[in-house]
Amino acid sequence: MPIDKMINKLIVEVNNLFQKEDIEATARDTLFVQRTSKIQGHIFLTVLIFGMNIYKTPTLEQLVGLLHLVIPELEITRQGLHNRINENAVAFFEAMLGKAINISLPTSYDIDVLSKFNQILILDSTAFQLPENLSHIFTGCGGSGSKAGIKIQFGYDLKTSKFFYVIHDGNIPDNNYKNSYIDAVQAGDLTIRDLGYFVIKTLHEINEKKAHYLSRLKLDTKVYQKNQNGELVELDLVKYIKTMPVDIEEIEVYLRSDKLLIKTRLVIEKVPNEVRDQRLRKINRSNQKKGKTTSEKTKLLQSVSLFISNAPSGLLLKENFRKLYGIRWQIELIFKNWKSNFSINQVTGIRECRVKCMIYVKLILIIINLRITFWIRNIVWIKSRREISEFRIAKQLLIYAKEWYRLILTEPMKVQNFLKDFVNFTIKHCIKIKQKNRFFPLEILEGI
Repeated sequence: MPIDKMINKLIVEVNNLFQKEDIEATARDTLFVQRTSKIQGHIFLTVLIFGMNIYKTPTLEQLVGLLHLVIPELEITRQGLHNRINENAVAFFEAMLGKAINISLPTSYDIDVLSKFNQILILDSTAFQLPENLSHIFTGCGGSGSKAGIKIQFGYDLKTSKFFYVIHDGNIPDNNYKNSYIDAVQAGDLTIRDLGYFVIKTLHEINEKKAHYLSRLKLDTKVYQKNQNGELVELDLVKYIKTMPVDIEEIEVYLRSDKLLIKTRLVIEKVPNEVRDQRLRKINRSNQKKGKTTSEKTKLLQSVSLFISNAPSGLLLKENFRKLYGIRWQIELIFKNWKSNFSINQVTGIRECRVKCMIYVKLILIIINLRITFWIRNIVWIKSRREISEFRIAKQLLIYAKEWYRLILTEPMKVQNFLKDFVNFTIKHCIKIKQKNRFFPLEILEGI
């Protein structure tokens, strides 16, 4: 698709999310709007989304003031706005979040490794605390923290930027996380997840679907090999690493959990001394706080990285395990952006409906930003083989927010030209700065 058409498609899809007729239909379907009132769905959605962008955690007074700024004749009071934030508002915003998730802007990078898999799914989670009175809704970890907490599981397909998410209690460990994620995995997919999700049963389920996984190996996991008699024998990893003749080695091993047994590729790759020393310092600090001594086994294991995958070598060479797994860190940067530029972890209010509305509205704003960022990244990569900075785009969105908000409510016919200016500006001014010996994710993928 030509660059100009890609830009126009982006503008149309983002602008469609704020189309009055569609929003009002959703407001009626969710019973947020049941009769004529001052605040209809379109106004309510717009003022809250941009209020979250401009003020991060706005008070009702700030939202009323923001609304008065562009539509003074409405004369909405703080109490009037308070009354509209109810269970129907929660359902309305949740439905609008679903529409934002499904904005049709698939990316398509011309990179060889991506073509080898149907989808490349990256999943991680972020968590934050809530006011304690909400512990009956979202249970936190307690201890020195709040008894109320929330965790957001978020993932995306590296090839097409299809998003998925789930919100649940903050005290549920990632490795106990059960949802439609595994159901969504299809034959030919590759899943990349961090150690928090390491469960042998899950790896088995992915394998049964004829899909693939790439993961770090938990250091306390026992691995086995078969002897000449076909019997499983535990592999002494420490002994094996001590005698490794090369910097990277691949062996076929088995993992066992109860009655499950899976065969997998184990790649052992030595790390630079500075990486080993950095790992050791972190572990030593943690053990000192606990009054423990770092074992010799632990020290030795810091000198290597351990990866497992069931993808055949024809799809993924052992030399590329670390490179491809390193792409997973992009989701950590996404979460950092959520917190630093969109304050997803800052929630005010003690009413359940208000807290839920705030979370859903912030996620709508985040998803819009992500969709814009991923699509612009695609455009910039095709155009100049450069990469875009999601942090810089987010900061520009903050600058453009008030004018975008004003145009949506007062001059909607001018929104598309406004968005075109925003997109063209970010394409020029939000490029990542090239640095010596620093490679960006798409460069890494292209080199695999």
